[in-house]
Order: sequence, then C-alpha cells, then structure tokens
Amino acid sequence: MPLTHLGELGAVALYTDDHQIRQIHYTEEHADQTSYSICIRQLDPAAPAGAAAIAPAATVEETPTERGRRVVAALAAKGAELGFTVQHKYPVQGGRLDVVWLMPTLEALPGTTTAPPVVGFEVESS
Repeated sequence: MPLTHLGELGAVALYTDDHQIRQIHYTEEHADQTSYSICIRQLDPAAPAGAAAIAPAATVEETPTERGRRVVAALAAKGAELGFTVQHKYPVQGGRLDVVWLMPTLEALPGTTTAPPVVGFEVESS
C-alpha cells in the first residue's frame, strides 16, 4: 500500500519487531482530510502477558445512568452515520426499545406504512 499521503511520517517506525505489541485499539472517524492520532501507553508490568491492561491516562468516574445515555447516543450517531433513520423509545409489545435503526429505503414496500426496523438496542444501565 502506498504511504505517500503520510508525507515524512511514511518513514517513521516505532518498532523493528512488533512482537512487543500486546494490545491495539482502533477507532475510525470520518474527516475531510486523512490524519492519524496515535497514543502509546506502557502496559502494566505486573499483569500477566495474556491479561495485560493498559494503564489509564485518566480515570473518569461515570454513573451507570450516564454510561447508558452515552451508549444510547453513540448507537444513535452510528445509525445515522450508516444512513439509517434512528428512532428513540421505539414501541414494542410490552415496552420500548432504547434505539432502533430503521431502513428508510424500504418504506415503499407493499403493505408497509413506515420504515421497517432493521436492528434494535435495549441498553441496561446496570
């Protein structure tokens, strides 16, 4: 794969032998320009190699309710990014789902009056 879009960074290497790498966390975000952010942390040396944990840069205390809201918001954002119609508190027999992704292009199917659900999420705070 050509690395010309990296400019000078195309010649940079962190390791000559990557067997030292124990964990990789990858996140892709859409942007107008190609860019990379890299954060390198030392693993906890006391942890066994198979269960090595990354030492956190900062600990943020989050209540279960806050975490649930953050997860619901992330699911809604990802659904919209993927082109789905997102509906919160989607009614189902016996209750409601927190987030449902609907397929807007299928509204024209015979016998349907709304966009059919493709996937639904119920987030439990506990």
